[in-house]
Amino acid sequence: MAESQCVVKLGRYRVNMLDKLGQGAFGVVYRGVDTKTETQIAAKQIELKETPEGGDALAELKAMQSVPSHDNIIKLLDFQYHGNSYWILVEYCDCGDLTAYFKNYTPVPDATKLELMLQVSAAVNHLHSQPEPVTHRDLKPQNIMLRYGATDDRPVVKVTDFGLSKSADTGKTFLMNTVAGTPCFMSPEQFSQEGYTSSVDIFAMGLIFLGMINFDEVQDILPMYKEDIDSGMAIPPGLQLVNAARAGLDPPVLVKQRSSDGTLVEQVKKVIEKMVCFDKSNRPLSKEVTEMLQEIFGQISKLPPPPPKPKAEPIALLEQHRAETRSDEKNTKNTGADDDLTDFSLKMAHQMFEEDLARAAGEGSGGIGLLRALEERRSRFEDLLKGIASDDSDDDEDTEGDLAKVTISLAQLNGTEIPAYCP
Repeated sequence: MAESQCVVKLGRYRVNMLDKLGQGAFGVVYRGVDTKTETQIAAKQIELKETPEGGDALAELKAMQSVPSHDNIIKLLDFQYHGNSYWILVEYCDCGDLTAYFKNYTPVPDATKLELMLQVSAAVNHLHSQPEPVTHRDLKPQNIMLRYGATDDRPVVKVTDFGLSKSADTGKTFLMNTVAGTPCFMSPEQFSQEGYTSSVDIFAMGLIFLGMINFDEVQDILPMYKEDIDSGMAIPPGLQLVNAARAGLDPPVLVKQRSSDGTLVEQVKKVIEKMVCFDKSNRPLSKEVTEMLQEIFGQISKLPPPPPKPKAEPIALLEQHRAETRSDEKNTKNTGADDDLTDFSLKMAHQMFEEDLARAAGEGSGGIGLLRALEERRSRFEDLLKGIASDDSDDDEDTEGDLAKVTISLAQLNGTEIPAYCP
């Protein structure tokens, strides 16, 4: 019973406020269920606020509505306003975020890493290719989810959390000059609070790719090396570049070649080097990144087998919804004698909302006219209605009162005027 008190009902959706999946730029994400399709969903409760960093609490909804659907961008299912909050309802990603995926299925083969990189790049390119390009501004492993769809034979990347996104021309800088993003993956121009373009997404994406390559060494998706972390010099790469430039030093080497690197990794690292260039004007466009990765990916003759699909867990919210539905049906069938006629009529009103009650009210007097109309239109209820009328025939006052009660209930639910008759 305690859990039911923490359930938010949003139309056909149920959200469990005790089952927190994560937290985005402007709200908390909870697990929920779609009672119609009987599938899990994710529901983000949006805090209506603006921040000094230039974020817009509804930017995520605006971006998701403006960008056409794409296989690698989280699917918007619905949005609702409830309890002084906006709720964004999206598809549920059963494999978790990128870091969780790497930890659960370690070691991830290099070919699979490249496959996932290509999907991330495709999503970013889709955002940047719109008539009004969208810059994400907060790309990081936590905002890259993976899911096994009903028809998917391999996990699919879903870029999510557009709470800090902005619409602007990919080559213009004057529209975006606020600090936004997660420090570890922020570009030099974001740290120095200069005007910046959508190339900040390219820089962040490059660092994510570097973290994917280094995962086996670091055991996390971080754009750093084990020796840097062990020495306590784990400074965000973007900040390292800014500090070096201000001190007049050569830029630090962010992408290190290893003797253990295979041909595939060597080629990917060369792409990453271009993506994390200090000068934003020298970074490739998202389209170019995608094309370079596709060329490397084409060299793979056969992908390694995918990991097993996550085990389907019982959906507690769905079971609760079913139980409530069964309880409602049982209560409808087992109502007491005093309320039988009213409850039966309320149920019938939902099923027969097309009835013309004006005609029913005009036949005979009050409830008698309604009874005749219902008998005529729904013959299967004839015996039941006659039985009710017969049982109460000894008490004309009660019978008329009950029938008037039926008339009022049906009329209210169907939006018609209530007949003038009243006992």
